[in-house]
Amino acid sequence: MLTVSGNTIQDWNSGIYLNPGTDAQVTGNTIQNNFVGLSADGDATANVSVTGNTFDTNLFEQVGFGVIGSGNTEDVGAQVSGNTFIGTAPQVDVYLYDPDQTVTASAAADTFIYIDNAVAGDDWTINDFGTSADHLELGAATVGTTSVSGGDLTLTLSTGDELHLTGVTTFDPNWLV
Repeated sequence: MLTVSGNTIQDWNSGIYLNPGTDAQVTGNTIQNNFVGLSADGDATANVSVTGNTFDTNLFEQVGFGVIGSGNTEDVGAQVSGNTFIGTAPQVDVYLYDPDQTVTASAAADTFIYIDNAVAGDDWTINDFGTSADHLELGAATVGTTSVSGGDLTLTLSTGDELHLTGVTTFDPNWLV
């Protein structure tokens, strides 16, 4: 287990980059003036904990998680908590790379970034989507239709893929960035 604690990390492309499969605890750091504050990619980021840090004026994004692996589950809310975010960069970006994933949002302002793999019929489930702070970035895709079933909102995209937002019953175009 990698532990990164009590550091000031500044002026890098990526303040902290965790290779796929890295187990890490990142706590009590000041991560500032980087292009990306912290980046964690891979199919095993469930063993990453990012708590009690200050992310200050990182340019592109404060924290970025790449969810890789078809059918994987990622609980970003359990992994990223209790941090302070300063600046205008997105707080937590979550990249939806592979289909049939379930992702749980964090308490921070999350942006879920849909990556079209050119195969129609894929779907993703996003739990705890906080409509006041969270956003969707769809790239070239657009929302074709919306439907509500059982208290959950399904967005069918122009690519033929679907995003399921649990506990959300109406679509707000302001979510799109």
